[in-house]
This record gives sequence, C-alpha cells and structure tokens, in this order.
Amino acid sequence: MAAVNKGAIGLAAKAGKIKSGEDMTEQAIRNGSAYLVLLASDASEGTRKKFNDHCQYYDVPICYVSSKEVLGKILGKEYRAVGAVIDENLSAVILNSTTRKHVDSNGGRLMAKIRGHQLAKELGSDNREVAEYLLGKGYKGIT
Repeated sequence: MAAVNKGAIGLAAKAGKIKSGEDMTEQAIRNGSAYLVLLASDASEGTRKKFNDHCQYYDVPICYVSSKEVLGKILGKEYRAVGAVIDENLSAVILNSTTRKHVDSNGGRLMAKIRGHQLAKELGSDNREVAEYLLGKGYKGIT
C-alpha cells in the first residue's frame, strides 16, 4: 500500500471537500461528485466489497488508508471507514502523491486521469467498451 498524503486529505477536509460516512460517500459516488474514495483497510468486509463494487462500476479511484482510526483522525472525526473527495484538483494531488510510482512504471506513459464513466456518457457508449478500447490502445492505468 502506498503512503497516503495525509496533509492533502486534511486540507480537503478542512475545505469541506470530503463527504464522510457510508451514506454520504455512496451518494457522492452515484451522483458523480466523487473524484476519489478513501477507504479504511480495516473496514468490514461488506463495506470494502460495497465500495470496491461501486467504485469499479462508476469508475472512481480508491485510495486505501491504514485504519478507520487514521482516516477519522485525518478528517477530524472519531472513526471513519470511508469518505469521498469531491474536489477534482485535491483528488489529483492525493492520487499523484500516492500513485506516482505506479503511473511511472506503466511504460513511462503519463496521462491525465480519465474518468471512464463520464467519457462513456459523452460518447453514448458503455463503460466497458470505453475501457476495453483504451486498454487496447496501451493505456494501462485506466480506472
């Protein structure tokens, strides 16, 4: 697991750009306002499965945090299992700091984050068709 940029997550929380808790996070994912989901590694199996499935379906990246206690502390709350970053720029900062090694190791091809479900909607196409097309063109970091 990559180290999480706690400072950027804390900044997003102080700016009111994180929705936390299962209901608020699920709502943000479904309405398209979630740019990144923060999920505690020690969340229940049901919670992890639920948000992994939602994020895969809606093409929202997930960043794992070591524990509910750590995520809660970063967000200024007691314990939190899940949260959604609703600011695109702040989510990019968090993603870039935690996944830069993975992106750089994908053949050196750096590209902007593609939100597959938004692209599919604009093209009037299926999410899977868009992902398969991009993967076929050599883009390995599609989420």
